[in-house]
Amino acid sequence: MSKLEEFHKEFFAEATIRADSGGDWMLASMFEMFEEIASENGDVEALDYTPHRSQGAKVDGYHFEQETGTITIAICDFRNNPDIQKLNASDITTAFKRAETFISNSFLPNYVSSMEESSAGFQLAYLLMTEKRSISRIRLILFSNAEISTRLKGLENKKIDNITLSYNVLDFSRYFDIVHSRTGNEPVEIDIVELGGHPLPFLSAAKDAGDYEAYLLAIPGNLLAKIYSEYGARLLEQNVRTFLQARGKVNKGIQNTLKQEPEMFFAYNNGLTATASGVEISTSSDGIEKITSIKNLQIVNGGQTTASMLYARDKDKTDLSEVFIQVKLSVISEERIDEVVPKISRFANTQNRVK
Repeated sequence: MSKLEEFHKEFFAEATIRADSGGDWMLASMFEMFEEIASENGDVEALDYTPHRSQGAKVDGYHFEQETGTITIAICDFRNNPDIQKLNASDITTAFKRAETFISNSFLPNYVSSMEESSAGFQLAYLLMTEKRSISRIRLILFSNAEISTRLKGLENKKIDNITLSYNVLDFSRYFDIVHSRTGNEPVEIDIVELGGHPLPFLSAAKDAGDYEAYLLAIPGNLLAKIYSEYGARLLEQNVRTFLQARGKVNKGIQNTLKQEPEMFFAYNNGLTATASGVEISTSSDGIEKITSIKNLQIVNGGQTTASMLYARDKDKTDLSEVFIQVKLSVISEERIDEVVPKISRFANTQNRVK
């Protein structure tokens, strides 16, 4: 028996105990356990459990971030079997299709008025109907205690009534990896070309420093928005994530610059401080070295700038083609990353007031 199979049996046993002790069904227990891990990993913020099933529509929980107009909706694929099952492409397509049906239906007043106000799904359906104009993006995440049979590279975004839908899958293999990772967070692996960007030229700011390297680079606004759209709060070091959740407001100055003087954003903005455990570098035909991928990327300063890129693109429909953001990227060996990253985060987010 593999470690994954053994862990699934333990997971199933714990879900059973939670269901019995809390008086909830197994699916509710599974949702609770996955929501806890997804929140810690940065895939979602705290989700309300609102299971709904009807007319080919299905959802299980949600979170609404009003400032950015983002709704996260979770769908559960629970397999009532202590032996781990396989999650295939058709299962994923069907689950997301049912969530899309619920969203489309909820935009119709007649559908919402036909629901019982005391039902779990009414709260989300009513929110979708009444806040439709303020919603810029809907993030769908599938929780499944089955294992994806073929690893997904990424699911293409869609639009419903001009609202962008993005997709994420947290299968049991990913759940296992997050729980057993050294930091408790799943590493973010950025393939720049795969995300539709071009390799990034850089200046090397530290060489031959043992287990530390440093690079200075400029990242296009569209690419940063795409990265944040794909990985969300998983990009943010814990201190930054906590700060953004506590503050919860879009920086109006950043938005004004992006709209009115996008070509000056590089000059006006302080940029990002980021860390990684490794980068891949290629040499172009003209002999210039460029970064093609970044391993275990974490933004330790500049989280609001990062989030604002996505907000400007999706909410305000701002053209980011002329926007570039400066980045100081520190590459630290995996052996020291737990020690050094919190220090960089603390020092980068501490400033003396200029009087």
